[in-house]
Amino acid sequence: SVLPRGDQCVTRNSLYTKTEQPGRFSYTSPRWGSKHNIHVVETNYEEYALVATQISKSSGPSTMVLLYSRTKELSPERLEMFTQFSREQGLTDDEILILPQTGEAGSMGR
Repeated sequence: SVLPRGDQCVTRNSLYTKTEQPGRFSYTSPRWGSKHNIHVVETNYEEYALVATQISKSSGPSTMVLLYSRTKELSPERLEMFTQFSREQGLTDDEILILPQTGEAGSMGR
């Protein structure tokens, strides 16, 4: 994945391991030792993928919800689906971020 870091973009590679359940993967951070349980919640493969991650680390559990898109713009319905699902996972509106379109590398994801 490509992530914005200040005025640069950095590439991060992570090796996810398939579990016995379809659409579910696991990952352990070699740097932090945190355990990640990843679930592809919904996708249509051509437009978007909604992914939820439960993270277990020494400071306690956390949840991350990501909406990946193959285009710079998503329909309001997809964005609402992302927001609603994030709320259902316990995230507050202050914790739900939708990045603005900037035309730079950071605009590739939401």
